[in-house]
Amino acid sequence: MSLRVFADNLMILALENCLISDIPNILSPDKVYGMSDETVEALAAESKQIQRDRKELQSQLEKLRKGLAACRVYGPNQFSGMCAPFTTSPASSGI
Repeated sequence: MSLRVFADNLMILALENCLISDIPNILSPDKVYGMSDETVEALAAESKQIQRDRKELQSQLEKLRKGLAACRVYGPNQFSGMCAPFTTSPASSGI
């Protein structure tokens, strides 16, 4: 079993090493500079669906922030200390 795991790990490391060692040749700054704008956009840009989702989520977030700000205006009141609601004393709780 351990020999099989070792062999699998060795193959994965060898493949990763081959792929990683070629990255500077595949995507160098000079090659990116020489690419057309369309090619760079195709490689690096978000899809139109993700852009729409991001805008929708930002809109929802803004609405939630405005709602939170409105709720904070009517936040918890400060009590004078004479009577605090929803508190139980040990005598009334049966403890």
